[in-house]
Amino acid sequence: SSAAEAKQPPTPIALSRPSMVASATEEVPLLPAGGVDGPQGRVSFLSKVAVAAMTMAAVAAAVHGLRGSSPSVANTQSLVGAAQNLPSIRGHPASRQRAAKEYLLQHLAQAAQHAKKDACLPGEGTTGFDTTDKELMAAHGYGSIGQGANCEGHTKTMEQPPVDYGRDRTIYEQCACGMGLDNITFWPQDQRMSNVTVKAGEEKWVRWGKGVTNVTWFCSGMSFTQTTEVQLGEGDVFSIKLDMARKDTSCCSGDLSGLIHMNTWKEAEESTSVPFSSGSDGFACFKVPALLVTNAGTFIAFAEGRRGNCSDYASTELVYKRSADKGRTWGALQVLVQVPAEDRQRLGLCGNPLVVGNVAPVQLRAHSRHHPGRILAPYTRNNFKAWLIHSDDNGVTWEGDHELEGMTVTAPGVDYAEAAPECDRDMAWLGYQDLDAINPTDPGDLMRLIGGLCTFGVNPYTNPEWTGKMSGPWQWVGTGPPGSLQLRSGRVLVPSYHSFIRGLTERFPGDLPFSQSYNNFALGHTMISDDGGDTWKLSSDWEMGQGANENQMVELPCGTVISNSRSLSISSPQYRVQAKSTNQGMNFTASELTSLPQPFGGCQGSAISGRGRTVYVSGPDPGVSSSLLQQILGQMQCDINATTRKGMSVWESKDGGESYSKKALVDTGRSGYSSLQRYGGELYLLYEQADDEPRFNVDAGGFQEALQDVVPMVPDRFVFRHVGK
Repeated sequence: SSAAEAKQPPTPIALSRPSMVASATEEVPLLPAGGVDGPQGRVSFLSKVAVAAMTMAAVAAAVHGLRGSSPSVANTQSLVGAAQNLPSIRGHPASRQRAAKEYLLQHLAQAAQHAKKDACLPGEGTTGFDTTDKELMAAHGYGSIGQGANCEGHTKTMEQPPVDYGRDRTIYEQCACGMGLDNITFWPQDQRMSNVTVKAGEEKWVRWGKGVTNVTWFCSGMSFTQTTEVQLGEGDVFSIKLDMARKDTSCCSGDLSGLIHMNTWKEAEESTSVPFSSGSDGFACFKVPALLVTNAGTFIAFAEGRRGNCSDYASTELVYKRSADKGRTWGALQVLVQVPAEDRQRLGLCGNPLVVGNVAPVQLRAHSRHHPGRILAPYTRNNFKAWLIHSDDNGVTWEGDHELEGMTVTAPGVDYAEAAPECDRDMAWLGYQDLDAINPTDPGDLMRLIGGLCTFGVNPYTNPEWTGKMSGPWQWVGTGPPGSLQLRSGRVLVPSYHSFIRGLTERFPGDLPFSQSYNNFALGHTMISDDGGDTWKLSSDWEMGQGANENQMVELPCGTVISNSRSLSISSPQYRVQAKSTNQGMNFTASELTSLPQPFGGCQGSAISGRGRTVYVSGPDPGVSSSLLQQILGQMQCDINATTRKGMSVWESKDGGESYSKKALVDTGRSGYSSLQRYGGELYLLYEQADDEPRFNVDAGGFQEALQDVVPMVPDRFVFRHVGK
C-alpha cells in the first residue's frame, strides 16, 4: 500500500451563494438577503435553479453533508414560470414553456454532470417533474439522476462479502499515533459524498460500482486525510476493518493506535461464500470448521466461536449455520450446545473457561437400524472428555446433550467425574527445562527456541526417551475434527486422538508456550458405536508408527478403513500419515508417512471417499519458507521447514490412498483447517482463511516477524467453496 501526502479534509461549502450555476447571473438577481425562504417572500430564479440542481443530483445532500436538512424545493411549474419571464425566452406560451425547460436543463448541465459522477441517492425520485419533464431530462442524459438506477458511483454497504467473491489483495495502514481508537471514515478517491464509517472492531464491505484507483481515509482524532492505492475494477468489492495495535515507530512509542485492515475482492470462478467472519456475532474469531451435507441436501457449517481471543484456551462455544441453497447463502448463527454464561468459568479446566469444540458430525443413513436419519455430533469439553448431542430434524434443533463416560483414559483409582489433567505439565516433562518461557520479542529467547528445535534432532517417534513417556492418563483429547464415519455395516466410528502433555496457557499476549505444540505429539484412538450412538466403546491402542493427531477416516469398497492424520511435523518428517484397519476400526496398523505435505507443526485436514477406491484429502500445501527463522535454521543445518499454513489444496487418490496427486489449488494465501464434503458428485470445501500479517513494526517487533511462519495462524474468516467434480 502507499500513503499520499497528508492533506486537510475539505470544509463544507455554504449555500448562501450557489456558484454551481454562476453562468445564469447575467439574467437573474443574486440570492436575496435572508436566503431561499427569506423575508422577501419569493425565491429568486438563481436560487431556484440551485435548488433544482440539488434536487436532480442530490448535490447539497451528498456533497455538503446536508441530507435531510436541505431547503424545500419549489415545484417544476414555479421554476418554469420564472424562466419564461427571462428576456431571452420569446414566442407564444407553449414555445416559451418548452424554451424555459430547455434553458433550465442547459444551465443545470454542469451541476447534473458533477452529481452524476459523484452522487447517487437510491429511492429518491426527481420531485416535481412530470412525465414530459422526465422525458426531456432523459434526452439530455439526466434520466437516472436521483433515481438509483445506473448511477455511477453508487455505494452499497454490506456486512459480509457478496456471494461468489474471493479475496484478492490485503493492504494495511496505520492511524496516526494514538488515533483511530473509535472509528475510521473512508471514501473512493475525491468523492467524499460516498463516505462510509466503520467502528473499531467492526468490518464492512462496500461496492462502488465503478473503478476506484485510490481510497481516501482518516481515523477518529486525525485532522488530516491519507490516501491508499487499491486498484478496484468496476465490479470489485472493498472491505475494511479497524483493529488495534501498539505502534512502534520513530514518532510513536508503543501507543495503542488504529490498525487498518483492508482487502479487495474479485468475482470468483467457482461458487463461494463466507459463513463466518472473525469479530462478528460477539466472537473474537472462528476456528476448526466442520461441514456436513445432510440426506435432505441441507448444508450445515459448524465452527468453534472463541470469545476474547483466538487461544485454544479461550471461552469457546460450538456454533453453526444452515444453508438451503448449497452454501450460497447462510442462515443466522445458532449455538449448538447451550451452557449458561455464568457457568462457563466454573466448568472450565486449569483456570480457563469452558472450551466446547472438536465437533465431528455424521448423519446416519435413512435405512439405518438405529435412529435412521439422526445427526450425531460428538465433541469434547476442555479437550479432555467426550460428549454427544444429536438432531432428529435435519439439524434444525438439537437435544440429548450428555457426556460419554469412559471415553478418556484417566488415572487409576480416580472417580471418572473428578478426573482432570495435570495442568502444569510442560516441556520439562520431556526433559527440556525452561523451553516454555519463550518471549518472541526477546532475542535470547528466540535463539534458545531455535537451539532447542535443532538439538531435538531425532524424530520424536523413534526416540525411546520420548516414546517411553507416551503412556498413562491422557492429558489432551480430541474428536475428529471435522467428521465421523458410518460404515456400511452401520457401525459409527469417531476418529479421535490423545496426548500426554497438555500445554501451558499463554502468560501474556504474544507469549509462546512451546508445550502447546507438543499436545500434538499424539496417538490415535477410535470411539465406536454399534447402536446409532446409544452406547460407546474405545478401540484398542493403535500401534505407534509416526503417531496420529487430528484424523479422518474413509471406508474402501473392500471394507478396509483408512485413517488419514495430521503429523507432529516438528523435528519429524513434515508429511501427513496414514494407518489402516481391517476389522472395522477396532485396531489400526502403525501409521506411515504419505506424500501429502504438512506445514511446520502440522495442520488438520479432511478426508472423504469418492466413487470406487477414490479418496480426497484437503489441507495446506505450504511450499518452502523464506522467513528469517528459516534462514537461521538453514545456517545451523537443521532439517526443519519453518512454513506457515497456506496454499489450501485438494488431493485425489484413485488407488485407495496408496498415492496422491494434486487435484486443485483452492487458495494460494494463508489457509488452515478444512472440511470436505461430496454431494451430487460435486466436492465442497469449508476452510479457514487468514490474511497476510502487516509487515511494518506493530506490537511484537522484528522478532515476531522472524517467527511469522511458525506462530499459529489466526483465521480472519471461513470460506465455503465449490471445488468441482
